[in-house]
Amino acid sequence: MKTLPISLALLLIFCFPVHADDDLNYHLVNLQADASQQVDNNLQIVLLTAAAENAAAQEAAASVNKAMTRAVTMIKENDDVTYQTLNYQTTPLYKNRAIIGWQVSQQIRLESQNIEGLTTLVGRLQEVLTVASMHFTASPERRKETQTLLIGEALTAFTAKARLVATTLGAQDFRLVNLTINEGGGMPIRHAYAMEMDALRAAAPAPEVAAGESSITVSVNGTIQLIF
Repeated sequence: MKTLPISLALLLIFCFPVHADDDLNYHLVNLQADASQQVDNNLQIVLLTAAAENAAAQEAAASVNKAMTRAVTMIKENDDVTYQTLNYQTTPLYKNRAIIGWQVSQQIRLESQNIEGLTTLVGRLQEVLTVASMHFTASPERRKETQTLLIGEALTAFTAKARLVATTLGAQDFRLVNLTINEGGGMPIRHAYAMEMDALRAAAPAPEVAAGESSITVSVNGTIQLIF
């Protein structure tokens, strides 16, 4: 029995497919399809700050704590408003490299789908706090519901685009190689407000607000193989 030379044996081996995926290395087309929808913002988020300065750090801290305690009492009167305290800071104040006093500050974050109620509350809270920022967005529930609808639209658009490509290039059909769905798109409209410290001496009117809309987008990215 004759044996083949090693070099010829190796050549014969490499003439045959060694991976089942070898047939996916040609006639590939990358595609993307998007689906978007504008939705009304139904969630309001407000960041407020309590701040005080004093020669003694303890006195500055006491002023901030008093303001925050009063603010939390008012917030708790509103069952549909959730809150979280944030960023408690004590910072030295310098003059000629010497500490001459202390500044203490703390922030509180409010969130509610009752935009009218929270806006009214913010007006009251400005007796003791300063509004650092305010913005509006779609609630997680509304965003998820919209994304679920958009996934179907994006997949339909992707399939239509794939069929168009296949037909235009003269292919008989196509098959899906891979697919990725991205639900991360969402751009809220933001509004910001701030007040001078002197305004904290008296109650300020509730700010005029417009919740606006968010643009929610779902993208589908994938690869198809054309079948000729």
